[in-house]
Amino acid sequence: MLKQEQQRLAKELIRLHLCDDIMVLPNAWDTGSAVMYSKAGFKAVGTSSAGVAYSLGYSDCEQLPFDLLLEYVDRTSHRIDVPLTVDIEEGFGSTPCEIAQNVSEVIKKGAVGVNLEDSFDAKSKTLTAIDYHRNIITAVADLKDKNNIPFVLNARINTHWYDLSDKSHLLDIAIERGNACLSAGADCVFIPGIADADSIRTLVQQIKGPINILASTACPSTYALQELGVSRLSVGSSPARACLGLTQKIIEELMNQGTFTSMYEQSIPYDKANKLFLRDE
Repeated sequence: MLKQEQQRLAKELIRLHLCDDIMVLPNAWDTGSAVMYSKAGFKAVGTSSAGVAYSLGYSDCEQLPFDLLLEYVDRTSHRIDVPLTVDIEEGFGSTPCEIAQNVSEVIKKGAVGVNLEDSFDAKSKTLTAIDYHRNIITAVADLKDKNNIPFVLNARINTHWYDLSDKSHLLDIAIERGNACLSAGADCVFIPGIADADSIRTLVQQIKGPINILASTACPSTYALQELGVSRLSVGSSPARACLGLTQKIIEELMNQGTFTSMYEQSIPYDKANKLFLRDE
């Protein structure tokens, strides 16, 4: 990808976070799903770390070899004509320098955004110390000037995602960590696990930057989220897991009944599927 084109896509992704309309960000699990999202008219495409890992035969939580993730980003960024932002979990590194280097490699492959989360210690049930996480955010944000690509850094805050030992004042902690990430150079704050309107309204009012919410069955509609002031809605790994659910149903029917009904219930005709992936002239 030419640097001039990547800069254009990066600026477009920034604009989408700052305009009045909420950005609905579908999360791809392979290159084909990214192409489908792009051709359907979505203005940007994100990746699901879990979905991409599953599609390549690995579990989530950085079990996917980083070089395979880079191959996926390279392949996908060259098959869609909208901004691509990549979930790199905790950064696949153990120091701010290593994580920044990994982000740099992702950007070099054509991405114009990254999703970077604070880590969770399962033994103590606590999140990364906020000062350390700020150091990571700062190291990654510095790459924008170094690489001359103004990519979007989406800082994920896991206060409401993991079972923390201290469950008091979680909203206040999310706000504190969110503002700390923004002051360190993040462009957007992602708080998955929050779905009630009152909490979302509080986040929008007290976090000094764009807010990203994760879709769920308990989540308000996109229209309601836009009224609340949410800038970005992600769907995460749910589409990938929906496809896995259908595949599991097909497997069980084939194994147990020897029939094929579920395989054709929502199948796209071959000709239509083939047209979905024709290269644009």
